[in-house]
Amino acid sequence: MKAARLYGPRDVRVEEVEEPVPGPRELKIKVVLMTLNVPSIVSLILFRPGFAGCMECFEHERSPDVRFAKCQVQNMASAIRARVRTSSRRHPRNNSTKQLMPRFSGTVAALGRGIDPVEWKTGTNVVVDPLISCMITTKCNACASGHRNRCPKVNFIGKSADRKGGGLAEYVTIDVQHVHKIPDTISLEVGACIEPIAVAWHAVKRANFNEGDTALILGAGPTGMFILRVLRSIAPRSFILVSEASATRRLLALKHGASDVLDPSHTHFGVTGVIYKATAGFGVHAVFDTIGVQSTIDAALLCLRTGGTLVNMAVWKRNASMNLNFLFKEITVTGAIAYDNVHPEVIEAVAGGEIQGIEGLITDRIQIEDVLKQGFLRLLNNGDEHIKILVRPFEPPKVEEDPNDDTAENIEEGATAQDDQTNQVEGAKSGSDDPPLAPSGEDIGTSVNGQAGVTTGVVTRGRVSREGAPETRFVEVVD
Repeated sequence: MKAARLYGPRDVRVEEVEEPVPGPRELKIKVVLMTLNVPSIVSLILFRPGFAGCMECFEHERSPDVRFAKCQVQNMASAIRARVRTSSRRHPRNNSTKQLMPRFSGTVAALGRGIDPVEWKTGTNVVVDPLISCMITTKCNACASGHRNRCPKVNFIGKSADRKGGGLAEYVTIDVQHVHKIPDTISLEVGACIEPIAVAWHAVKRANFNEGDTALILGAGPTGMFILRVLRSIAPRSFILVSEASATRRLLALKHGASDVLDPSHTHFGVTGVIYKATAGFGVHAVFDTIGVQSTIDAALLCLRTGGTLVNMAVWKRNASMNLNFLFKEITVTGAIAYDNVHPEVIEAVAGGEIQGIEGLITDRIQIEDVLKQGFLRLLNNGDEHIKILVRPFEPPKVEEDPNDDTAENIEEGATAQDDQTNQVEGAKSGSDDPPLAPSGEDIGTSVNGQAGVTTGVVTRGRVSREGAPETRFVEVVD
């Protein structure tokens, strides 16, 4: 079978390897689709300075007498980076290769010993919860309490150096406890995104966000965009502001339900002004920081209302300073790492139509042979243009056209004639060549320039259609 394997920095090779055989309590899964995104895999693949893709890098290179708990008390990120910079460029634990990718969907291909054939039938569509922990309940409080994501040894299938490979291959074998069925109402493309949706779902739960609450999302990368979709599933009409430096991603945030967006690179007016104007001076109920710089933490503390919640989802490069006088507002500052047994809830929410628009976050589809150049390197060099790139290990089936079948041509001609008539009618009604705005369109807002800001000042302006998605005619307003 084909598999993409990591040999070293910028050295990912697609090669033929032996097809895996499921062991006891394992399922063999035919991988249909995998997702790539910027923060998790790219840094690991390229060994970029300042980031160590997985905890195993640190576990291998630290001296045996250094306890993991001690590193948690210190600045974890700095400790890991120091190890990466001073170590050799060889892969952790001197393994020659490593099969990557924790996020994928597929179908059951074979059953290992001890698997119930009635419950798990071949051909069943599935997704994988790739989170793994030590599960030593006598020594690990996190695993003993059922919160595996808080385990000091937390890792992921497809990232950990001493585990079986991830989904960047045609077939994988996975312990059945990590596998979840998905109904036919969820496509395998959306299924490949269940894991990042679970990350966002867990963070929103940590914020105790409810219908009618307001929110600020700092950063519109993959994590921020999935948080936006989850928030909109709970509060479809609430005010949600997104702060993002990339103009491309600001437009994407508007398309996926942001009430307003702003550019943090313009510091002449702060995010606080936009927040206070939209919330009658109260501030937002929840802030999600996906960036992790000093200005974002400052903005978050200023924009929270009394009793609000700040959820940190970023790994910080350096320690931040924080004004602890927020005790007067009794706000909650918490973190969210990965997810905590939420896959069944997420699958139910997606299948029931609560979380929608996931297909719009898939920005490209490629074959496994192109995973390095068209996948990882594109995300590194043109990350602003992509949220999720799907990878297919198998060639999609080709549909052969019947040269004698002119049905499609007739349908296309009929649709074209109908479109021409519709355009003529709309043009006569509007008296203009411009396409009409949605009748229920509403102004989605613009920034008010002033003083005192930590972030922002440029807001994209548009109109909202009946479905709640902004139209494509936008004007950027800068005072």
